[in-house]
Amino acid sequence: MAAIIERDPNRVYFRAGGFEQSRPILNGSDAKDTFEFIPIIDTTDIFSPDLEVRKKLAAEIGRAVKDVGFFYAVNPPVSTNLMDKSFAVIKKFFDLPLEVKNKYVMSNSPSFKGYMPSKTVEKNAPDRDSFSVGTDFTEPEQVAARGGTHLVTGPVPQNQWPDEIPEFRKTFYEYYHQCYRFAQQLFRIFALSLGLEESAFAETFKSPLTDVMIQHYFPAPERKYHEELLFGHADFCEGIPGLEVLNDNGIYVPAPPIEHSFIVNTGAYFELLSNSTFPATVHRVRTNLGHERFSFPIFFSPDPTVLLQPHPALVKEGEESKYTPHYFGRKYINTLAKNMPDHPWVKALKSSGIKEEDYKFPLKAWVAGRRNLVVTMPFMMQRCSGLLRSVAARRPGSTLNLGSRRNLHEYLVIVRDERDIQGLDLKPTFAGKVLTEGSKIPKTVFACQVASIEAIKEAMRKHSPSDLSTVEILPLETVHTSHLGESSNAE
Repeated sequence: MAAIIERDPNRVYFRAGGFEQSRPILNGSDAKDTFEFIPIIDTTDIFSPDLEVRKKLAAEIGRAVKDVGFFYAVNPPVSTNLMDKSFAVIKKFFDLPLEVKNKYVMSNSPSFKGYMPSKTVEKNAPDRDSFSVGTDFTEPEQVAARGGTHLVTGPVPQNQWPDEIPEFRKTFYEYYHQCYRFAQQLFRIFALSLGLEESAFAETFKSPLTDVMIQHYFPAPERKYHEELLFGHADFCEGIPGLEVLNDNGIYVPAPPIEHSFIVNTGAYFELLSNSTFPATVHRVRTNLGHERFSFPIFFSPDPTVLLQPHPALVKEGEESKYTPHYFGRKYINTLAKNMPDHPWVKALKSSGIKEEDYKFPLKAWVAGRRNLVVTMPFMMQRCSGLLRSVAARRPGSTLNLGSRRNLHEYLVIVRDERDIQGLDLKPTFAGKVLTEGSKIPKTVFACQVASIEAIKEAMRKHSPSDLSTVEILPLETVHTSHLGESSNAE
């Protein structure tokens, strides 16, 4: 029988950064000057045309985020009627019979979105089931929210919508659009609070990954809790307490609900972007005896094409950054592969010969429509359907025939130069120059759907003039071909 490790009753334990940590519980003269409540901030003026008014609000929000990491946003720019309507709709879904909800289980979605029964939720988590919706640009509602600027995700729908509740999708997106607008303005307010230009984080969140995890917590037969460290999100709940935030004295401070308000948490990525000015605060959800609880968090994560690092203005001259730059796309894909190993897409990747360690590398690539994209696994798998369907390549100096590549957006496009892109209008641009019919290609270009590393290597053996011994190929997020071919100038 395994030995039971005794915990010090004078310390509080939690998980953060993937590891169990603890801090002392401080009382009396040992107590630190730390928060004892969650700040309440009126956000009525968040869209004020007066910059000085916005700066005043930013200063108040900045103090709250620096000291606590959380704040209540009261009078947010989201309709209270829509909040009530949204909760009514999600209750309808969770009230459906289990066999009906199981029609929409997440394993049916290439992006892991849909219904998650209670037995599949994380080990040791509170008793709950959930329904998730994520980034999907096959849906016009998401394209509209971004003003038409978006990643290209191919023809395969990512989300699932319950047919039994016709108003579910419409209500969801009415709420989503208002929250998206609110979140984008909050990013501008955060920038002001850090002494930056309002647009300082515009590129970081130009086309953010958005995830909605609608949680249904069951009534607990006995009082229990679960600590969670979550990425930044905004959340509102319908009036049943549950959220608690850990302060520097090792004491969990309750965040009792305020009707029609949001609880905003800046989270781990703003800690990085702010060079630790905004802390990621540990928090937990306590399942309350005899009550069920619903929450409707929306996670706004950075654009996966952006290299995450502290804003340069927040790193003092001569000071080293506290954080290693990385792509959000890498973190996202690692989390999915780690937490959902039995998902059909993960199994398909493994069966194709891709090793688990290949998940761990941030790789450079370009995909139709966006520059520098770190591809998520569902995105990659849309183009890796399990069979080697087609491989096309152009050698440097060859002539571009647009007619043979009308559907180039359907393929994973890999080029060497970091300025090379494929536009939404399908016009390829290499080394800063637009190529037209008959132009010479200055770099080696691959457009392929593949099942394995070996399939890519075989294509390269046929088409590449390079020495393959110098080429590193790691699939999943992208394929790295930085040593591929010699460049020549476009004509």
